[in-house]
Amino acid sequence: MRICIVGAGVVGSYLAENLSKEGYEIAIVDKDRRKIIPIVENFDVLAVECDILKDRCIYKLKDFDLFIVATDRDEVNISIALLLRAILKTPKIIVRTKKTVLFDREIASFLDIEIFDTYNEVITTIDNIIKYPSISSIYEFEDGKLILFTYKIKKDDFLNGKKLIDLRDVRKTLKFTVALVERNNTKIIPSGSTQLLEGDNVYILLEKDNLHHWLGKFSIKSEIIRNIYILGYSKLGIHIIEHLHNKFNIKVFEPDLKKCEELATRFPKILVLNTSLTDKETLIMEEIGNADLVISPSHREDSILASILSKQLGAKKVMAVIENPEYERIISTLGIDIPIVSRKLIAKRVYRAVRHRRILDSFDLGEEISLKEIFVDRELRDKKVHQISKENFIILSLERNGQLYLVDGNTQLREGDILLVLERK
Repeated sequence: MRICIVGAGVVGSYLAENLSKEGYEIAIVDKDRRKIIPIVENFDVLAVECDILKDRCIYKLKDFDLFIVATDRDEVNISIALLLRAILKTPKIIVRTKKTVLFDREIASFLDIEIFDTYNEVITTIDNIIKYPSISSIYEFEDGKLILFTYKIKKDDFLNGKKLIDLRDVRKTLKFTVALVERNNTKIIPSGSTQLLEGDNVYILLEKDNLHHWLGKFSIKSEIIRNIYILGYSKLGIHIIEHLHNKFNIKVFEPDLKKCEELATRFPKILVLNTSLTDKETLIMEEIGNADLVISPSHREDSILASILSKQLGAKKVMAVIENPEYERIISTLGIDIPIVSRKLIAKRVYRAVRHRRILDSFDLGEEISLKEIFVDRELRDKKVHQISKENFIILSLERNGQLYLVDGNTQLREGDILLVLERK
């Protein structure tokens, strides 16, 4: 598949890097040479230096199967998509937007493009947190049948101290896979002898319809979310408040008085405090330790610092927008439970568009672990999963006739199956 990415910013460069590593033919278009050079110097990517809206640049982009339009401006992205549709008759276009006004099915249908709204994706994440507060992150595979979620094991949990082999009987009636264990910033590919310990983050793969059953089976209780604290004013923050203000007790902290007045007028049911985001005394006075959920909707440094401080002061769950790659690399040490990384949200949608199974790309696997697909040939057919299993290797799922399935040791392989596998490099 030949893919053209328009915009060499944080999102575009991330997509170009990862898709080129997977063997796709990638071109990236931007008028800023300084953004393009680092990408083409380090990855097998074709650079097209021009303004796609001018100078007949678009005629250089024929014969691509998929266009991903990912500049930082919504209006520009929509204009580019219209131009691509009108002139090149491009079969598939994905457009990144931040404004929900553009995320309208009628508009998308009229333009014949797929619109990806990052704000809406963040709201979906928040809704999942509220619905399943005991879970850190939850992601759906492309067909919506399987989900992958992370859960942090607590002292009194049934799972604490259990070896995976001890869960064998449970898995006979409730099929699930412990895909990965994160302990002390180290990723572990589990085996039957792996013992789960307090503080471990476990990555669980199971059918979506069985999530409530899984939580109940292991007596995992969730505290209801009532008190939500929002750190800082931003466009995303406004969108979040609009979605939540009639359902929860909300406090907003913002150092700009004018913005505080705007929020208080627009949302009279919420409490708005004009204060520095990192004022420890104010956070304590306003009982940040009783917050069920703290949301930092801006990637400003004071918002990130405030979210870290909130966790230290006892907030139960902290969610923060992360744009700086340096912060992202050390996210697990910062105390932020749910990092929101827009480029990875968009990457998930793109992987679905190219029928790619890399849902785990939304998680930080680290340098030592890789995800790959294995095609079952004549040599592997008729074998059972336990016959091809080995140390530091785990089969997550199986695709057969276009459907995804969980596997266990007795699952028999057929020629043409595709296995999704985690392996230590």
